[in-house]
Amino acid sequence: MGEPQEPGAAASRRAGSPAARGEPARAELPAGTVTLTGPGGVGKTRLALQAAAQLAPRFADGAWLCELAPVRDAGGVDDAVAAVFSVTARAGQGTRDALVEFLRAKQLLLVLDNCEHLLDGAAALAENLAQSCERLVVLATSREALGIEAERLVPVPSLGIPGVDADLATITDAEAVRLFAERAATVRPGFQVTVQNAAAVAAVVRRLDGVALAVELAAARVPAMTPAELARRLEHSFAGLAAGRRGVVARHQTLRAAIDWSFQLLAGPEQVLLARLAVFAGGCTLEAVEEVCGGEGIDPDTVFELLASLVARSLVVAEDHGPQTRYRLLETIRQYGEERLEQAGEADRWRARHASYYAGLLPRVRDHAHHPKEEVFWAVRLGADQDNLLAAWSWAIGVGNVDTAFQMLAGSAPVEVWSTYPLVLAGEPALELPGASEHPGYPLAAAVSAVFASNRGDVAGAQELCRRAGEANARRDSPDWRVEATVCAARANIALITGAFADTARLAEQAAGLARAGGDLADASVQLAMAVTGHLLAGDAPAAVPLANEALALARQIGAPALIATGLLAVGFAVAGTDPDQARARLRESRELSTALGYQSPTDLLWAATIAFLVGDRAAMLEFGRRVVHSLQWGGDRIRMGFILYMIAYSLAATRPDAAAIILGAAEAHTVAAERIVQLVSSALTAALGEEPARELRARGADMDWDQALAYTLTQTSQALSELQSETQP
Repeated sequence: MGEPQEPGAAASRRAGSPAARGEPARAELPAGTVTLTGPGGVGKTRLALQAAAQLAPRFADGAWLCELAPVRDAGGVDDAVAAVFSVTARAGQGTRDALVEFLRAKQLLLVLDNCEHLLDGAAALAENLAQSCERLVVLATSREALGIEAERLVPVPSLGIPGVDADLATITDAEAVRLFAERAATVRPGFQVTVQNAAAVAAVVRRLDGVALAVELAAARVPAMTPAELARRLEHSFAGLAAGRRGVVARHQTLRAAIDWSFQLLAGPEQVLLARLAVFAGGCTLEAVEEVCGGEGIDPDTVFELLASLVARSLVVAEDHGPQTRYRLLETIRQYGEERLEQAGEADRWRARHASYYAGLLPRVRDHAHHPKEEVFWAVRLGADQDNLLAAWSWAIGVGNVDTAFQMLAGSAPVEVWSTYPLVLAGEPALELPGASEHPGYPLAAAVSAVFASNRGDVAGAQELCRRAGEANARRDSPDWRVEATVCAARANIALITGAFADTARLAEQAAGLARAGGDLADASVQLAMAVTGHLLAGDAPAAVPLANEALALARQIGAPALIATGLLAVGFAVAGTDPDQARARLRESRELSTALGYQSPTDLLWAATIAFLVGDRAAMLEFGRRVVHSLQWGGDRIRMGFILYMIAYSLAATRPDAAAIILGAAEAHTVAAERIVQLVSSALTAALGEEPARELRARGADMDWDQALAYTLTQTSQALSELQSETQP
């Protein structure tokens, strides 16, 4: 029996996806909403995750998990689910409408975990999705039903417990006893259920009603108490702790009493730390605990020992996460700790400490993200702390703390870190807070918000934010170069979206010059690479080459491997049309560096595919292209996706002209790309098929919805790669 999980380790993660693995769907389940109900700690999450893993192959688009524990209000449910799929609303469109549009044609399982504190929001979204998305199944976990039409409830029972007169074999076979023995053995090696202690162990799990988390908490006390002592202490403690709670479901009462009992057995500093840990969302590092929770009754030098003690008592979960250990509370324990903070009137103080720490984390990421030996560490750290960063942001907006909100936005400027390790905040609410427009950080906050708006494809919104940022910066006694550079970056994005590629190059060069003058060589390198893209898309390759070499030189000067890998691709991209051998060499060098680093962004993959396309390496282009489609298919980036679809279509034109024409039609209907590549692909298909057949096949592609087009493209690409591999085998 595994640990009853109620995780808050990440805001969202994919539970399993056959589409991502290239596996076919094997069955279709009826749409609707199924809710696993039961008291906290009974194992609802564990069961939901097991079910999702087993059912994932039956859904063409996989099984996806959205953990709602970190969400604080019902209005945040839609945003949390949208974040799972990287869905962003268009200008004038609501988040829920964007979700429905995105999910309508998909066949997938969506797990909504820990809905009980967000019943109205979770119920409204689940009902809307069930009505609008015919092949979508929602699997929710909650302490009570969502209360929506056609909801199917599946009560999750507690673990099996032995009867009062059970013999040894029956006792040791009971689920709750097996869990107790397993957990007890982890804290007291060699522990077993024997003739001597079996009756006491059975009494313990019966007293705890077989609630898995309560059983674990009791088992964690085995090093200090025998099972017989545990049974006596529980009986005595529960008599008082559970008194006076009439009307409470029995197993809810049992778990609460077990947590109360475990809490009272802690030393004073352990109790204080456990309560303060409730302010974290999705786990945290030891350093974060020391900084946020230390002081005022807790010596920061003792935090590790206190954490270790709480881990040993099953109140805190310790997990390996790359180079660091992260600590988190099961959601039931976190809620208990939050109650303790509220009762003591200390919740706001420690939430403010939490927000202050994570607002200060962003500048540290910027300072270290391109250090030769620290890139991967900070990339992992930033990804792991997304929930905490978003919680800090939500707190700042909710209480109207302009200082913290603007500090977080300023930590994102200029924008080169987020081009590789993205964290996207909707900055507009911060700009509307009382006193925001008079705050000295307003110009930079507006500029960063413009970049984020352009990344969402909100051209009008981004242009307005650029205007506001520029005007506010001009009113300063000494204009901030970061505002100017960030506004240029936002306008370069807008130009790319609208197909004004010469403007993309010009604005990116301008941003690079401002960054260089300000001493930010990393951002200058990234912006120069962006300028390379603009020049090449505008058909001005001679202007791109020196900029690519300069971007690489700056990356080498900094010594940051990820930037160097990107710079190498920029050079390869720039020279592919005139020096294919050099382009191949730069591509190979970049790939070797990225493999050693263990990371490559979708943009880098797109560049690698483009270089392979330009030098005529059809197999490499199709392989990179397939990876780009996989990495971008769940987001809203139709610009980069458009380029890759056109290149795939051209690469298939010689051997699969019908498929290539269909992909071209879909790309034309759903994406934007440079006119030159459209003409190139169109000419190749007309030559291969004839004008009328090519037109008819393109019309078929245009009739496909976005998901059908991507699925078709992946299938055709995979089949073409298999054929190429067969041809090269002896």
